[in-house]
Amino acid sequence: MVIPFYNENRKIVDLLDSLFILEELPREVIFVDSGSNDGGDIRLFEAFKNYSSSEIKLRIISPGVRLFPGAARNIGILNSSMDHIVFIDVGINPNSDWLKYLFYTYQQSNIPGVFGVCKFAANSSFSSALSAICFGNESYLRVLPASIFSKSVFITEVGLFREDLRAAEDLEWGERYLKRFGKITICNEAKVTYKELPETYLEVAKKWFYSAYNTILAKQKKFITLLYFIILFGSIIFIGIESYIGLFFIICIYAYTRFINKFIRNTFTNTNINITFLIHFILISIVIDIAKVFGFSYGLAKQIMGNKNERSSRT
Repeated sequence: MVIPFYNENRKIVDLLDSLFILEELPREVIFVDSGSNDGGDIRLFEAFKNYSSSEIKLRIISPGVRLFPGAARNIGILNSSMDHIVFIDVGINPNSDWLKYLFYTYQQSNIPGVFGVCKFAANSSFSSALSAICFGNESYLRVLPASIFSKSVFITEVGLFREDLRAAEDLEWGERYLKRFGKITICNEAKVTYKELPETYLEVAKKWFYSAYNTILAKQKKFITLLYFIILFGSIIFIGIESYIGLFFIICIYAYTRFINKFIRNTFTNTNINITFLIHFILISIVIDIAKVFGFSYGLAKQIMGNKNERSSRT
């Protein structure tokens, strides 16, 4: 089991404790410190003493430099003594039977990997609105940090994660995995919960800016769609400035696609809707879209400049 962490002093021991109440215990757990400076590695090492008699092999690897998630996972993979690799992240709370179902499906299906599923739980009206925007009616979504793969997938089949991406490295790797094996297997019984959604507008803006920026750098299949999004947004601003009617028309389209359509499609099933929720929903949606535009634009500019520099170096 590979667990990257960065400045997770408050939550890292909670994850460690949760692993020891699983119905199926891992044989090896490797924590990879991505350059923390909050003492989380020291706290984790002290917590290891509570499980000194356990048969689980616990390890901390601290390269001493700042690492992005892909680089940290790669270190864990390459240093694992097991034939299969399980991923989980700090902040995720696994069901007690998560690993049992995951490993059973992996063994019985004779496949290279199995994805678990995650429920994104809200702690406030803010995160409830954010969850509704991002996940809608979906109770559980497949995620990489709840999954298991044969180690050979990384060594000889698909390759390791990209190490230069702050985000979207799992999406980029997932596309390579799908291209290599043709399908993705999901175990819907292997459930985990994530309760660490952003709780401020600034956190939302930063998260979606970096997500959009790294999606461009990862050169995902949606690249053309994202570029179209940038062009469309620029056109909206231009038309809006030139014509009040055009601006009104565009606002109506945006309101329908972003807000009204979600009500029609029952996005808010089992959600406590009140005025605070609605205000957060509208403002968060706008913040996400603006952050994406800036992230996409910045990533695109970096790509263009990188291509120019590469051509210059060749000449």
